[in-house]
Amino acid sequence: MAAKETMQVSIYLIDESLFKEETYDEIVELIMSRTKDDRCDEELDIAKFGGYSLRLYKARNENPPAWRSFLGPILHPDSFIRSFINVSHAFILFVGYKQRIFAICGGFASQEIDRFADQTFGIEILTRLIEKNSKVIKYIQNRGVTGAVIGQSRFYRGDQRLSDDTQFGIIYKEVKADLDKKILTTFFGFNELELKRNTSGCLAKTSFKISKTIDFPTFLKIVAKLDEIIDKKANFSINHVELISKKKKTNTATIAYLNEALILLLYNNYQAGILSDFDFCHKDFEKFLTASTFISPNSESPVEFDNPMSFDEILKSLNKAGRLLHDTELHFKYSLLENYLYSRDEAGEILTGGNLIEHLHGEITYNEQTYFLIDGDWYRIKPDFIEMLNFECKEMIAQCLDEILLTEPFSVRSLERDYNEDFIGSDKTYVFDTITPENIEFCDIMKFDDTFVHLIHVKKGFDNRIRDLASQVLMAARRISQDKTAGYVYVKQIEEAVKRGAKSKSPFMQKMATQVFDPRGLKTVFEKKLNKNICFCLAFADTAGAARSLKRNVELFKSNIAKYSILELRKEIRSMGFDFKIIQLNTK
Repeated sequence: MAAKETMQVSIYLIDESLFKEETYDEIVELIMSRTKDDRCDEELDIAKFGGYSLRLYKARNENPPAWRSFLGPILHPDSFIRSFINVSHAFILFVGYKQRIFAICGGFASQEIDRFADQTFGIEILTRLIEKNSKVIKYIQNRGVTGAVIGQSRFYRGDQRLSDDTQFGIIYKEVKADLDKKILTTFFGFNELELKRNTSGCLAKTSFKISKTIDFPTFLKIVAKLDEIIDKKANFSINHVELISKKKKTNTATIAYLNEALILLLYNNYQAGILSDFDFCHKDFEKFLTASTFISPNSESPVEFDNPMSFDEILKSLNKAGRLLHDTELHFKYSLLENYLYSRDEAGEILTGGNLIEHLHGEITYNEQTYFLIDGDWYRIKPDFIEMLNFECKEMIAQCLDEILLTEPFSVRSLERDYNEDFIGSDKTYVFDTITPENIEFCDIMKFDDTFVHLIHVKKGFDNRIRDLASQVLMAARRISQDKTAGYVYVKQIEEAVKRGAKSKSPFMQKMATQVFDPRGLKTVFEKKLNKNICFCLAFADTAGAARSLKRNVELFKSNIAKYSILELRKEIRSMGFDFKIIQLNTK
Protein backbone atom coordinates (compact mmCIF):
# COMPACT_ATOMS: atom_id res chain seq x y z
CA MET A 1 0.00 0.00 0.00
CA ALA A 2 1.35 3.43 -0.94
CA ALA A 3 2.13 5.68 2.00
CA LYS A 4 -0.24 8.58 2.56
CA GLU A 5 1.07 11.94 1.46
CA THR A 6 -0.76 13.73 4.25
CA MET A 7 0.06 14.42 7.89
CA GLN A 8 -0.70 16.86 10.71
CA VAL A 9 1.94 19.55 10.95
CA SER A 10 2.98 21.95 13.70
CA ILE A 11 4.12 25.21 12.14
CA TYR A 12 6.73 27.43 13.82
CA LEU A 13 7.58 31.06 13.13
CA ILE A 14 11.30 31.82 13.35
CA ASP A 15 12.01 34.74 15.69
CA GLU A 16 14.18 36.89 13.43
CA SER A 17 14.84 39.35 16.26
CA LEU A 18 17.32 36.77 17.58
CA PHE A 19 19.60 37.34 14.60
CA LYS A 20 21.63 40.23 13.26
CA GLU A 21 21.58 38.60 9.84
CA GLU A 22 18.88 39.83 7.49
CA THR A 23 18.44 37.42 4.59
CA TYR A 24 16.54 34.15 4.57
CA ASP A 25 19.61 32.08 3.65
CA GLU A 26 21.82 33.76 6.25
CA ILE A 27 19.35 33.10 9.08
CA VAL A 28 18.67 29.51 8.04
CA GLU A 29 22.36 28.69 7.76
CA LEU A 30 23.10 30.30 11.12
CA ILE A 31 20.34 28.27 12.81
CA MET A 32 21.69 25.04 11.35
CA SER A 33 25.24 25.92 12.40
CA ARG A 34 24.04 26.20 16.01
CA THR A 35 22.28 22.83 16.16
CA LYS A 36 23.89 20.00 18.09
CA ASP A 37 23.52 17.28 15.44
CA ASP A 38 25.19 17.04 12.06
CA ARG A 39 22.60 17.80 9.41
CA CYS A 40 22.90 18.02 5.66
CA ASP A 41 21.02 20.15 3.18
CA GLU A 42 18.78 18.12 0.86
CA GLU A 43 18.47 19.05 -2.81
CA LEU A 44 14.80 19.75 -3.60
CA ASP A 45 12.42 19.72 -6.55
CA ILE A 46 10.64 23.03 -5.88
CA ALA A 47 9.91 24.36 -9.36
CA LYS A 48 6.13 24.03 -8.86
CA PHE A 49 6.10 25.89 -5.54
CA GLY A 50 6.84 29.43 -6.65
CA GLY A 51 6.52 32.22 -4.09
CA TYR A 52 8.09 30.13 -1.31
CA SER A 53 11.77 29.67 -0.41
CA LEU A 54 12.31 26.10 0.77
CA ARG A 55 15.32 24.51 2.44
CA LEU A 56 15.23 20.99 3.87
CA TYR A 57 17.73 19.54 6.34
CA LYS A 58 17.90 15.90 7.35
CA ALA A 59 19.65 14.18 10.24
CA ARG A 60 20.27 10.69 11.55
CA ASN A 61 20.91 9.78 15.17
CA GLU A 62 22.34 6.49 16.44
CA ASN A 63 22.38 5.55 20.12
CA PRO A 64 22.58 2.24 21.96
CA PRO A 65 19.37 1.36 23.85
CA ALA A 66 19.59 2.35 27.51
CA TRP A 67 18.89 -1.24 28.54
CA ARG A 68 21.71 -2.77 26.45
CA SER A 69 24.49 -2.27 29.00
CA PHE A 70 22.13 -3.23 31.85
CA LEU A 71 21.69 -6.70 30.34
CA GLY A 72 25.45 -7.04 29.74
CA PRO A 73 26.20 -9.33 32.72
CA ILE A 74 23.87 -12.06 31.38
CA LEU A 75 24.77 -11.81 27.69
CA HIS A 76 27.25 -14.00 25.87
CA PRO A 77 30.23 -12.09 24.43
CA ASP A 78 29.01 -12.72 20.88
CA SER A 79 25.35 -11.85 21.58
CA PHE A 80 23.71 -9.74 18.84
CA ILE A 81 22.11 -7.65 21.58
CA ARG A 82 25.52 -6.17 22.40
CA SER A 83 25.49 -4.48 18.99
CA PHE A 84 21.89 -3.25 19.04
CA ILE A 85 21.57 0.41 18.00
CA ASN A 86 18.50 2.64 17.94
CA VAL A 87 18.40 4.69 14.74
CA SER A 88 16.17 7.74 14.47
CA HIS A 89 15.72 10.24 11.67
CA ALA A 90 14.70 13.88 11.75
CA PHE A 91 14.13 16.81 9.43
CA ILE A 92 13.70 20.57 9.50
CA LEU A 93 12.00 22.34 6.62
CA PHE A 94 12.34 26.12 6.43
CA VAL A 95 9.74 28.07 4.46
CA GLY A 96 10.48 31.64 3.53
CA TYR A 97 7.28 33.52 2.65
CA LYS A 98 7.24 37.26 2.04
CA GLN A 99 9.07 38.80 5.03
CA ARG A 100 8.83 35.85 7.44
CA ILE A 101 10.47 32.47 7.92
CA PHE A 102 8.32 29.51 9.01
CA ALA A 103 9.45 25.98 9.81
CA ILE A 104 8.16 22.48 10.40
CA CYS A 105 10.13 19.52 11.71
CA GLY A 106 9.95 15.83 12.46
CA GLY A 107 11.65 13.48 14.90
CA PHE A 108 14.09 14.86 17.45
CA ALA A 109 14.54 18.12 15.50
CA SER A 110 11.76 19.87 17.44
CA GLN A 111 14.13 20.22 20.40
CA GLU A 112 16.46 22.25 18.19
CA ILE A 113 14.05 24.44 16.23
CA ASP A 114 12.09 25.45 19.31
CA ARG A 115 15.07 27.47 20.55
CA PHE A 116 14.84 29.78 17.53
CA ALA A 117 11.05 30.02 17.32
CA ASP A 118 8.74 32.84 18.34
CA GLN A 119 7.57 31.47 21.71
CA THR A 120 4.13 33.13 21.52
CA PHE A 121 3.31 32.44 17.86
CA GLY A 122 0.67 29.75 18.31
CA ILE A 123 -1.10 31.58 21.15
CA GLU A 124 -1.05 34.85 19.15
CA ILE A 125 -2.67 33.09 16.18
CA LEU A 126 -5.42 31.67 18.40
CA THR A 127 -6.27 35.09 19.91
CA ARG A 128 -6.95 36.29 16.36
CA LEU A 129 -9.25 33.36 15.52
CA ILE A 130 -11.56 33.08 18.53
CA GLU A 131 -13.21 35.35 21.09
CA LYS A 132 -12.35 35.12 24.78
CA ASN A 133 -15.94 34.08 25.60
CA SER A 134 -16.11 31.39 22.92
CA LYS A 135 -16.92 27.98 24.43
CA VAL A 136 -14.30 26.12 22.42
CA ILE A 137 -11.46 25.33 24.87
CA LYS A 138 -10.61 21.63 25.35
CA TYR A 139 -7.24 21.76 27.09
CA ILE A 140 -4.99 24.32 28.78
CA GLN A 141 -1.42 24.17 30.00
CA ASN A 142 -0.21 27.08 32.06
CA ARG A 143 2.85 28.18 33.99
CA GLY A 144 2.65 29.81 37.39
CA VAL A 145 4.76 32.94 37.76
CA THR A 146 4.00 32.78 41.48
CA GLY A 147 2.67 30.22 43.94
CA ALA A 148 3.78 26.67 44.65
CA VAL A 149 2.69 25.12 41.33
CA ILE A 150 5.26 25.22 38.51
CA GLY A 151 2.65 24.41 35.90
CA GLN A 152 -0.63 22.65 35.27
CA SER A 153 -2.37 20.83 32.45
CA ARG A 154 -6.15 20.66 32.49
CA PHE A 155 -8.48 18.74 30.20
CA TYR A 156 -12.17 19.69 30.11
CA ARG A 157 -15.12 17.34 29.68
CA GLY A 158 -17.18 19.94 27.86
CA ASP A 159 -16.26 23.14 26.11
CA GLN A 160 -14.71 25.84 28.27
CA ARG A 161 -14.31 29.59 27.87
CA LEU A 162 -10.91 31.17 28.40
CA SER A 163 -12.70 33.87 30.39
CA ASP A 164 -13.89 31.15 32.82
CA ASP A 165 -10.35 29.93 33.40
CA THR A 166 -8.63 33.27 34.05
CA GLN A 167 -6.41 33.00 37.14
CA PHE A 168 -4.19 35.37 39.07
CA GLY A 169 -0.47 34.89 38.36
CA ILE A 170 -0.84 32.46 35.43
CA ILE A 171 0.79 32.48 31.98
CA TYR A 172 -0.93 30.32 29.37
CA LYS A 173 1.57 28.32 27.32
CA GLU A 174 -0.60 25.81 25.44
CA VAL A 175 -4.27 25.91 24.48
CA LYS A 176 -6.24 23.29 22.55
CA ALA A 177 -9.46 24.60 21.03
CA ASP A 178 -12.08 23.71 18.43
CA LEU A 179 -12.24 25.75 15.22
CA ASP A 180 -15.62 25.79 13.49
CA LYS A 181 -16.22 25.59 9.74
CA LYS A 182 -16.53 29.35 9.43
CA ILE A 183 -13.03 29.88 10.80
CA LEU A 184 -11.57 27.02 8.75
CA THR A 185 -13.06 28.32 5.50
CA THR A 186 -12.70 32.07 6.10
CA PHE A 187 -9.24 32.18 7.66
CA PHE A 188 -7.57 29.08 6.17
CA GLY A 189 -9.35 28.64 2.86
CA PHE A 190 -10.60 25.08 3.34
CA ASN A 191 -13.44 23.97 1.07
CA GLU A 192 -16.53 23.25 3.17
CA LEU A 193 -17.11 20.02 1.24
CA GLU A 194 -13.78 18.59 2.43
CA LEU A 195 -14.62 19.29 6.07
CA LYS A 196 -16.27 16.12 7.36
CA ARG A 197 -16.89 17.47 10.86
CA ASN A 198 -18.37 20.71 12.08
CA THR A 199 -15.17 21.50 13.94
CA SER A 200 -11.48 20.67 13.84
CA GLY A 201 -9.19 20.97 16.81
CA CYS A 202 -6.11 23.11 16.93
CA LEU A 203 -3.16 23.24 19.32
CA ALA A 204 -1.64 26.65 19.99
CA LYS A 205 1.72 26.89 21.77
CA THR A 206 5.15 27.85 20.40
CA SER A 207 3.85 26.34 17.18
CA PHE A 208 0.36 26.23 15.68
CA LYS A 209 -1.26 23.01 14.48
CA ILE A 210 -4.66 22.26 13.01
CA SER A 211 -5.70 18.72 13.98
CA LYS A 212 -6.37 17.71 10.41
CA THR A 213 -4.15 15.79 8.02
CA ILE A 214 -3.07 17.90 5.05
CA ASP A 215 -0.87 17.41 1.99
CA PHE A 216 2.19 19.50 1.17
CA PRO A 217 0.52 22.06 -1.14
CA THR A 218 -2.17 22.66 1.50
CA PHE A 219 0.54 23.13 4.12
CA LEU A 220 2.11 25.92 2.06
CA LYS A 221 -1.31 27.58 1.64
CA ILE A 222 -1.77 27.51 5.43
CA VAL A 223 1.65 29.13 5.85
CA ALA A 224 0.46 31.97 3.62
CA LYS A 225 -2.75 32.28 5.64
CA LEU A 226 -0.85 32.35 8.94
CA ASP A 227 1.29 35.15 7.53
CA GLU A 228 -1.92 37.15 6.99
CA ILE A 229 -3.53 36.25 10.34
CA ILE A 230 -0.56 37.27 12.47
CA ASP A 231 -0.83 40.82 11.08
CA LYS A 232 -4.43 41.15 12.28
CA LYS A 233 -5.33 42.74 15.62
CA ALA A 234 -5.82 40.27 18.47
CA ASN A 235 -9.39 39.86 19.75
CA PHE A 236 -8.18 39.73 23.37
CA SER A 237 -5.10 39.46 25.58
CA ILE A 238 -4.72 35.97 27.01
CA ASN A 239 -2.26 36.74 29.81
CA HIS A 240 -2.27 39.25 32.67
CA VAL A 241 1.44 39.83 32.39
CA GLU A 242 3.15 41.67 29.58
CA LEU A 243 5.69 39.87 27.41
CA ILE A 244 8.83 41.93 26.84
CA SER A 245 8.89 41.21 23.14
CA LYS A 246 12.28 40.71 21.54
CA LYS A 247 10.84 42.03 18.29
CA LYS A 248 10.44 45.58 19.57
CA LYS A 249 13.66 47.55 19.32
CA THR A 250 12.55 49.65 22.30
CA ASN A 251 12.90 46.54 24.48
CA THR A 252 16.44 45.67 23.38
CA ALA A 253 18.18 47.59 26.16
CA THR A 254 15.78 46.31 28.84
CA ILE A 255 16.20 42.66 27.80
CA ALA A 256 19.98 43.04 27.63
CA TYR A 257 20.06 44.54 31.12
CA LEU A 258 17.79 41.86 32.56
CA ASN A 259 19.92 39.10 31.03
CA GLU A 260 23.11 40.61 32.46
CA ALA A 261 21.45 41.31 35.83
CA LEU A 262 20.39 37.66 35.95
CA ILE A 263 23.94 36.42 35.33
CA LEU A 264 25.36 38.85 37.90
CA LEU A 265 22.80 37.77 40.52
CA LEU A 266 23.48 34.07 39.93
CA TYR A 267 27.25 34.62 39.93
CA ASN A 268 27.26 36.67 43.15
CA ASN A 269 25.01 34.14 44.88
CA TYR A 270 27.24 31.27 43.81
CA GLN A 271 30.39 33.02 45.02
CA ALA A 272 28.72 33.87 48.34
CA GLY A 273 27.33 30.35 48.82
CA ILE A 274 23.74 31.64 48.73
CA LEU A 275 21.14 29.16 47.47
CA SER A 276 19.51 30.08 44.19
CA ASP A 277 16.05 31.62 44.27
CA PHE A 278 15.18 30.32 40.79
CA ASP A 279 13.24 27.28 39.64
CA PHE A 280 15.16 24.87 37.43
CA CYS A 281 12.94 23.11 34.91
CA HIS A 282 12.64 22.70 31.14
CA LYS A 283 9.78 24.58 29.46
CA ASP A 284 8.18 21.21 28.66
CA PHE A 285 7.86 20.65 32.39
CA GLU A 286 5.72 17.50 32.23
CA LYS A 287 8.28 15.59 30.16
CA PHE A 288 11.15 16.99 32.24
CA LEU A 289 9.68 16.25 35.66
CA THR A 290 8.60 12.71 34.71
CA ALA A 291 11.80 11.77 32.85
CA SER A 292 13.78 8.71 33.94
CA THR A 293 17.30 10.12 33.74
CA PHE A 294 19.10 13.40 33.10
CA ILE A 295 22.52 13.96 31.55
CA SER A 296 24.78 16.91 30.91
CA PRO A 297 26.94 15.38 28.17
CA ASN A 298 30.68 15.81 27.85
CA SER A 299 33.21 13.53 26.16
CA GLU A 300 35.46 13.44 29.24
CA SER A 301 33.23 14.11 32.25
CA PRO A 302 29.48 13.68 31.70
CA VAL A 303 27.22 14.45 34.65
CA GLU A 304 24.13 12.29 35.23
CA PHE A 305 21.14 12.45 37.57
CA ASP A 306 18.33 10.00 38.34
CA ASN A 307 15.87 12.71 39.46
CA PRO A 308 15.07 16.33 38.60
CA MET A 309 17.69 18.53 40.24
CA SER A 310 17.87 22.08 41.55
CA PHE A 311 20.05 24.72 39.92
CA ASP A 312 22.44 24.60 42.88
CA GLU A 313 22.74 20.81 42.64
CA ILE A 314 23.72 20.86 38.98
CA LEU A 315 26.24 23.67 39.56
CA LYS A 316 27.80 21.64 42.38
CA SER A 317 28.02 18.54 40.16
CA LEU A 318 29.47 20.45 37.21
CA ASN A 319 32.04 22.11 39.46
CA LYS A 320 33.05 18.72 40.87
CA ALA A 321 33.49 17.46 37.30
CA GLY A 322 35.70 20.46 36.46
CA ARG A 323 33.17 21.87 34.00
CA LEU A 324 32.05 25.02 35.81
CA LEU A 325 34.15 28.14 35.28
CA HIS A 326 33.55 30.63 38.07
CA ASP A 327 36.71 32.72 38.43
CA THR A 328 35.00 35.63 36.63
CA GLU A 329 31.42 36.59 35.84
CA LEU A 330 32.11 36.22 32.11
CA HIS A 331 33.45 32.68 32.52
CA PHE A 332 30.47 31.80 34.71
CA LYS A 333 28.10 33.07 32.01
CA TYR A 334 29.97 31.00 29.42
CA SER A 335 29.50 27.87 31.56
CA LEU A 336 25.74 28.44 31.85
CA LEU A 337 25.42 28.89 28.10
CA GLU A 338 27.69 26.05 27.00
CA ASN A 339 26.66 23.31 29.45
CA TYR A 340 23.55 21.51 28.20
CA LEU A 341 21.12 19.27 30.07
CA TYR A 342 19.01 16.55 28.44
CA SER A 343 16.23 14.48 29.98
CA ARG A 344 15.63 10.95 28.72
CA ASP A 345 12.93 8.31 28.95
CA GLU A 346 13.42 4.71 30.08
CA ALA A 347 14.64 3.69 26.62
CA GLY A 348 17.26 6.45 26.62
CA GLU A 349 15.45 8.59 24.07
CA ILE A 350 15.82 12.34 24.58
CA LEU A 351 12.69 14.09 25.86
CA THR A 352 13.92 17.65 26.47
CA GLY A 353 17.13 19.58 26.06
CA GLY A 354 18.65 23.02 26.45
CA ASN A 355 21.45 24.95 28.10
CA LEU A 356 21.31 25.76 31.80
CA ILE A 357 19.97 29.29 31.37
CA GLU A 358 17.10 27.95 29.28
CA HIS A 359 16.01 25.93 32.35
CA LEU A 360 15.85 28.92 34.73
CA HIS A 361 12.63 30.58 35.89
CA GLY A 362 12.31 33.30 38.49
CA GLU A 363 11.80 36.88 39.55
CA ILE A 364 14.05 39.93 39.32
CA THR A 365 13.54 43.65 40.03
CA TYR A 366 14.72 46.38 37.65
CA ASN A 367 13.91 50.10 37.94
CA GLU A 368 11.45 49.29 40.74
CA GLN A 369 9.45 47.02 38.42
CA THR A 370 9.04 43.27 38.79
CA TYR A 371 9.98 40.96 35.93
CA PHE A 372 9.65 37.20 35.63
CA LEU A 373 11.83 34.95 33.50
CA ILE A 374 9.65 32.11 32.20
CA ASP A 375 10.74 29.68 29.46
CA GLY A 376 13.44 32.04 28.17
CA ASP A 377 11.20 35.09 27.90
CA TRP A 378 10.93 38.08 30.20
CA TYR A 379 7.52 39.22 31.41
CA ARG A 380 6.71 42.51 33.08
CA ILE A 381 4.14 42.37 35.83
CA LYS A 382 1.41 44.86 35.04
CA PRO A 383 0.82 47.55 37.70
CA ASP A 384 -2.71 46.35 38.44
CA PHE A 385 -1.27 42.90 39.22
CA ILE A 386 0.96 44.33 41.97
CA GLU A 387 -1.79 46.61 43.26
CA MET A 388 -4.26 43.73 43.47
CA LEU A 389 -1.68 41.48 45.11
CA ASN A 390 -0.84 44.04 47.81
CA PHE A 391 -4.53 44.80 48.38
CA GLU A 392 -5.33 41.11 48.90
CA CYS A 393 -2.28 40.74 51.18
CA LYS A 394 -3.44 43.62 53.36
CA GLU A 395 -6.86 42.01 53.74
CA MET A 396 -5.30 38.65 54.55
CA ILE A 397 -2.90 40.18 57.10
CA ALA A 398 -5.74 42.02 58.82
CA GLN A 399 -7.51 38.69 59.33
CA CYS A 400 -4.60 36.28 59.86
CA LEU A 401 -1.69 38.11 61.49
CA ASP A 402 -0.88 36.80 64.98
CA GLU A 403 1.31 38.90 67.29
CA ILE A 404 0.87 36.89 70.51
CA LEU A 405 1.66 33.23 69.77
CA LEU A 406 5.46 33.66 69.38
CA THR A 407 6.98 36.73 71.01
CA GLU A 408 10.56 35.45 71.45
CA PRO A 409 12.94 37.35 69.12
CA PHE A 410 14.76 35.58 66.29
CA SER A 411 18.48 36.29 65.91
CA VAL A 412 19.14 36.95 62.22
CA ARG A 413 22.69 35.63 62.74
CA SER A 414 21.41 32.22 63.85
CA LEU A 415 19.71 29.29 62.12
CA GLU A 416 16.05 28.34 62.19
CA ARG A 417 16.98 25.24 64.21
CA ASP A 418 18.63 27.42 66.89
CA TYR A 419 15.40 29.36 67.31
CA ASN A 420 13.25 26.23 67.43
CA GLU A 421 15.54 24.50 69.91
CA ASP A 422 14.88 27.17 72.55
CA PHE A 423 11.26 25.99 72.76
CA ILE A 424 12.12 22.41 73.77
CA GLY A 425 10.72 21.86 77.26
CA SER A 426 8.33 24.83 77.18
CA ASP A 427 4.86 24.30 78.63
CA LYS A 428 2.32 22.77 76.22
CA THR A 429 4.88 22.99 73.43
CA TYR A 430 6.65 20.43 71.27
CA VAL A 431 9.48 20.88 68.77
CA PHE A 432 9.52 18.67 65.66
CA ASP A 433 12.19 20.36 63.54
CA THR A 434 13.72 17.83 61.02
CA ILE A 435 11.10 15.19 61.90
CA THR A 436 9.78 14.17 58.47
CA PRO A 437 7.98 10.80 58.34
CA GLU A 438 6.81 10.03 54.80
CA ASN A 439 9.07 12.95 53.73
CA ILE A 440 6.49 15.41 55.07
CA GLU A 441 7.58 18.09 57.52
CA PHE A 442 4.85 18.13 60.17
CA CYS A 443 5.87 21.45 61.76
CA ASP A 444 8.80 23.06 63.56
CA ILE A 445 6.96 24.07 66.73
CA MET A 446 3.62 22.88 68.10
CA LYS A 447 1.71 24.88 70.71
CA PHE A 448 -1.53 23.49 72.10
CA ASP A 449 -4.13 23.68 74.85
CA ASP A 450 -7.44 21.99 75.50
CA THR A 451 -9.12 23.90 72.65
CA PHE A 452 -6.55 24.72 69.95
CA VAL A 453 -3.51 23.24 68.23
CA HIS A 454 -1.06 25.55 66.44
CA LEU A 455 1.34 23.89 64.00
CA ILE A 456 4.05 26.47 63.31
CA HIS A 457 6.54 26.40 60.45
CA VAL A 458 9.47 28.79 60.90
CA LYS A 459 11.36 30.44 58.02
CA LYS A 460 14.31 32.82 58.00
CA GLY A 461 13.77 35.50 55.35
CA PHE A 462 10.85 36.67 53.24
CA ASP A 463 11.77 35.83 49.67
CA ASN A 464 10.97 33.34 46.93
CA ARG A 465 11.79 30.44 49.25
CA ILE A 466 8.55 31.19 51.09
CA ARG A 467 6.99 29.32 48.16
CA ASP A 468 8.81 26.13 49.18
CA LEU A 469 7.71 26.60 52.77
CA ALA A 470 4.12 27.09 51.62
CA SER A 471 4.34 23.76 49.80
CA GLN A 472 5.59 22.05 52.96
CA VAL A 473 2.78 23.53 55.06
CA LEU A 474 0.18 22.46 52.50
CA MET A 475 1.54 18.90 52.37
CA ALA A 476 1.40 18.72 56.16
CA ALA A 477 -2.19 19.99 56.22
CA ARG A 478 -3.31 17.43 53.65
CA ARG A 479 -1.61 14.62 55.58
CA ILE A 480 -3.20 15.65 58.88
CA SER A 481 -6.58 15.89 57.19
CA GLN A 482 -6.19 12.28 56.02
CA ASP A 483 -4.76 11.15 59.36
CA LYS A 484 -7.77 12.36 61.35
CA THR A 485 -9.89 9.71 59.64
CA ALA A 486 -7.21 7.00 59.61
CA GLY A 487 -6.43 6.59 63.30
CA TYR A 488 -3.54 9.08 63.45
CA VAL A 489 -0.97 6.72 61.90
CA TYR A 490 1.15 9.65 60.70
CA VAL A 491 1.02 11.42 64.06
CA LYS A 492 2.20 8.21 65.72
CA GLN A 493 5.15 8.06 63.33
CA ILE A 494 6.13 11.58 64.40
CA GLU A 495 6.14 10.62 68.07
CA GLU A 496 8.17 7.48 67.38
CA ALA A 497 10.73 9.45 65.32
CA VAL A 498 11.20 11.91 68.18
CA LYS A 499 11.76 9.10 70.69
CA ARG A 500 14.31 7.39 68.42
CA GLY A 501 16.39 10.56 68.69
CA ALA A 502 17.61 9.32 72.09
CA LYS A 503 19.95 6.96 70.23
CA SER A 504 21.04 9.57 67.70
CA LYS A 505 24.55 11.04 67.62
CA SER A 506 23.01 14.49 67.10
CA PRO A 507 22.76 16.55 70.32
CA PHE A 508 19.73 18.32 68.86
CA MET A 509 17.89 15.02 68.22
CA GLN A 510 18.83 13.80 71.70
CA LYS A 511 17.43 16.98 73.22
CA MET A 512 14.16 16.62 71.29
CA ALA A 513 13.89 13.03 72.57
CA THR A 514 13.62 14.35 76.14
CA GLN A 515 10.16 15.74 75.36
CA VAL A 516 7.43 13.93 77.29
CA PHE A 517 4.21 12.84 75.57
CA ASP A 518 0.86 11.84 77.04
CA PRO A 519 0.89 8.10 77.90
CA ARG A 520 -1.89 7.64 75.35
CA GLY A 521 0.26 9.25 72.66
CA LEU A 522 0.60 12.48 70.71
CA LYS A 523 -2.73 11.76 69.04
CA THR A 524 -4.53 12.95 72.22
CA VAL A 525 -3.63 16.53 71.24
CA PHE A 526 -5.78 16.16 68.09
CA GLU A 527 -8.59 13.92 69.28
CA LYS A 528 -12.01 15.54 69.58
CA LYS A 529 -10.71 18.79 68.07
CA LEU A 530 -12.59 20.21 65.11
CA ASN A 531 -10.61 21.16 62.00
CA LYS A 532 -11.32 24.84 62.66
CA ASN A 533 -9.44 24.51 65.95
CA ILE A 534 -6.31 23.18 64.23
CA CYS A 535 -4.29 26.11 62.93
CA PHE A 536 -1.36 25.99 60.51
CA CYS A 537 0.98 28.94 61.03
CA LEU A 538 3.68 30.38 58.80
CA ALA A 539 6.21 32.29 60.91
CA PHE A 540 9.02 34.26 59.27
CA ALA A 541 11.94 36.34 60.48
CA ASP A 542 12.59 39.25 58.14
CA THR A 543 16.30 39.54 57.29
CA ALA A 544 16.10 42.81 55.35
CA GLY A 545 18.57 45.44 56.46
CA ALA A 546 15.94 48.08 57.22
CA ALA A 547 13.12 47.34 59.64
CA ARG A 548 9.76 46.83 57.94
CA SER A 549 6.38 45.59 59.07
CA LEU A 550 4.11 43.33 57.06
CA LYS A 551 1.21 44.78 59.01
CA ARG A 552 1.96 48.45 58.26
CA ASN A 553 3.79 48.50 54.93
CA VAL A 554 3.34 45.35 52.86
CA GLU A 555 4.52 47.30 49.76
CA LEU A 556 8.08 47.27 51.13
CA PHE A 557 8.17 43.48 50.83
CA LYS A 558 9.22 43.07 47.20
CA SER A 559 8.94 39.31 46.73
CA ASN A 560 5.65 38.93 44.90
CA ILE A 561 6.24 35.19 44.73
CA ALA A 562 6.32 35.06 48.54
CA LYS A 563 3.17 37.16 48.93
CA TYR A 564 1.22 35.23 46.33
CA SER A 565 2.35 31.90 47.81
CA ILE A 566 0.96 32.89 51.21
CA LEU A 567 -2.36 33.94 49.67
CA GLU A 568 -2.67 30.63 47.86
CA LEU A 569 -1.65 28.69 50.98
CA ARG A 570 -4.30 30.39 53.08
CA LYS A 571 -6.95 29.55 50.50
CA GLU A 572 -5.93 25.89 50.37
CA ILE A 573 -5.67 25.53 54.16
CA ARG A 574 -9.10 27.03 54.74
CA SER A 575 -10.66 24.88 52.00
CA MET A 576 -9.81 21.88 54.25
CA GLY A 577 -11.55 23.50 57.20
CA PHE A 578 -8.35 24.34 59.09
CA ASP A 579 -7.41 27.79 60.38
CA PHE A 580 -4.40 29.77 59.14
CA LYS A 581 -2.19 32.41 60.73
CA ILE A 582 0.90 34.33 59.67
CA ILE A 583 3.49 35.47 62.19
CA GLN A 584 6.22 38.07 61.69
CA LEU A 585 8.81 37.23 64.31
CA ASN A 586 10.59 40.00 66.18
CA THR A 587 14.28 40.03 65.28
CA LYS A 588 17.48 40.93 67.05
